[in-house]
Amino acid sequence: MASVLSEKEILLNGIRYPITVPVRKTLTSIYAPKITIGDVTRDSEQRASSVAFNDFRGGIGWHTGLDSTTVDRSWYSTCQTRYKGHLILPRKTTSIDSPNGNITNINTFQNTVFVAASSNIYKLNANGTSFSSSQRNMNADASDSIVAEVKKVPYLIYATNSAQGFWFSKDGTNFTQATATQLDFDGGDLVPKFLTFWQDKVWCLAEPSSSSVDTQQSRLFRYDTTNQAGDPDFQTWQPDAIVPVEPGDVTAMFIGRDIFNNPVIYINTTKGLYAHDDANTRVIETEVGLPFQPDAGKGSVKWRDAIYFGVGTGVYKYQVGDPSTLSVVGPDRDHGLPQNYQGSIVSMVGSHNDLLIALDGEPGSEGIIFSGSGNVGSQVHGGSTVLDNDGGFSSILGWNERGWEFKWAGEAAGENVVNMHISNAPAEPVTGKSYRLYWNSSSQLFHQQLEKNIVNPDQIGNYQYATNTSTEVTNYTSAAGVHETPWFDADDNINDKLALSMIIEGRKLSSTSRIRVSYALNHDDSQGDTSTFNVLSSITSSGLTTVNFGANGVGIGFSSIKFKFELLSSSETTSPDMVRAEFRFRKKLKVKYGFQANIDMTFKGKTYKGKTRQQLKDNLEDAIESNTLVAFDYKPEDDASESSYYTEITSVSGFDMSGRDDRKQVTIQMVQP
Repeated sequence: MASVLSEKEILLNGIRYPITVPVRKTLTSIYAPKITIGDVTRDSEQRASSVAFNDFRGGIGWHTGLDSTTVDRSWYSTCQTRYKGHLILPRKTTSIDSPNGNITNINTFQNTVFVAASSNIYKLNANGTSFSSSQRNMNADASDSIVAEVKKVPYLIYATNSAQGFWFSKDGTNFTQATATQLDFDGGDLVPKFLTFWQDKVWCLAEPSSSSVDTQQSRLFRYDTTNQAGDPDFQTWQPDAIVPVEPGDVTAMFIGRDIFNNPVIYINTTKGLYAHDDANTRVIETEVGLPFQPDAGKGSVKWRDAIYFGVGTGVYKYQVGDPSTLSVVGPDRDHGLPQNYQGSIVSMVGSHNDLLIALDGEPGSEGIIFSGSGNVGSQVHGGSTVLDNDGGFSSILGWNERGWEFKWAGEAAGENVVNMHISNAPAEPVTGKSYRLYWNSSSQLFHQQLEKNIVNPDQIGNYQYATNTSTEVTNYTSAAGVHETPWFDADDNINDKLALSMIIEGRKLSSTSRIRVSYALNHDDSQGDTSTFNVLSSITSSGLTTVNFGANGVGIGFSSIKFKFELLSSSETTSPDMVRAEFRFRKKLKVKYGFQANIDMTFKGKTYKGKTRQQLKDNLEDAIESNTLVAFDYKPEDDASESSYYTEITSVSGFDMSGRDDRKQVTIQMVQP
């Protein structure tokens, strides 16, 4: 490219043109219009955009792409997120050590919590702080238990999945054995694995013992005391229906509703959901069918108006009707769960406010991620992906039909969760009422208070929150509540933005009840670790706190940004409460310039630098009509160097004049694209 020799000429598309006045340079890249995301009504700040976090009810599972439709979502949160205008600590969780090994079963009988641990049956004391001595050694681990009203008398019944058969009691103290010999069928030995109670009968799902697994199928048995004299002995079981799956495929059994809204027995298997057809003494396959998955159906339950079926990390919602519908509602939808919390659902229960699932993250478990949803007739589910889990964190999550929320997250990798159980026992010492979720992880029993009503934290005086020690609060280590937002790029992952400030509105803040705000930049997921987030501020005063980004408030540039809010308190009756967080930023386009030049074709003589006026006009017309960018060079005033750009000609004036005089001045405008 030839050089521009004079301040009074330009070089356009390789052709020199004389100019009358210096080239005028202007900024053409301007700030994008202000945007507001979230519930922000202040309009006075016109040069800044904002994102407001004051509604957290959308739940976890959104990793990237925060916008007006997902501003209520989070990627990960152990905080309570169910109340608009409140981000608070999780519920307090209490643990009790098992007296003898791993807990395999939890139940409530006679207003007392019973657990089975390493073949022994224990009672939880009235204060809910310790266990009694063993009530009975069953000589085998419990595989299931129910409370059934047989002949108008409540019984606690255990199945052992072994030749030990059943153990039962009507007082919770004295237990009687019923061996499995009555479950023998067609010369094969079957052992009781799962129990349920329906139509005033106890039902047992029995599987072949190891000695008859090749010759027998799983079968339903029923125990009917209609014509039996005296107390039940659980010895006379009647064979019912064959379960048409391989031995070992059955994972649970429960009562749900059929198409006519009548209660029926449902059987969970690794291949899908089956229903008992009592009139025809058979077990039939429902629309919930799926390829083999070893943990399928371990958690299934009827909750509200539907049946929920757990598969890996996913949950199917099955609404029986005409037609029946099947949809995917689990925490695997959208962007799923953080990798350390992916696992398999092993238990599922319904509470007043939530469908609760227990995710087992112990080594060797697998998570299945589903996408999409569909109608039963088409069986469209959008595909699935199996994820190996080499030892993550177990957890309990709740779903209120709007979003998923962590209720509890394990503290150590490789912990397992086996069972969940909701109970009114033992009674609370103050109110006399209790509504607790119990679960076990290995040899520990945990419990957490549940809400009996849908309530606002402002109106509850007896909340008990998860806490940190005073040292942890001061040093912000192991925060009891962590809330991590999705990545945010203002719907523009190309141009830079400028982070200006964060405004936090908090309540109940003090030196012992704090919120720490941190941020990570530019989609670097390696910054997801606590130690690598950048701390913005630690807040210990209630009210409004404004924190600026960068030294002296100059701001911090970002392509994408995410935030982490850590809540800590040393008092179990006080939680820091983040009412609102407002992030203020500016959008800025990459710098581009526009130029105006006045080409002078009034020069003396017939040519300029060897070009006639007509040739210059033709060359200029070629530049205007070019399908590609054209090179533009000029020499700024008082500058020995040249400025070179590739531009598009956007405006021309004075190009043609009437008459024969070809002397003219042409004004052209150019912009960088």
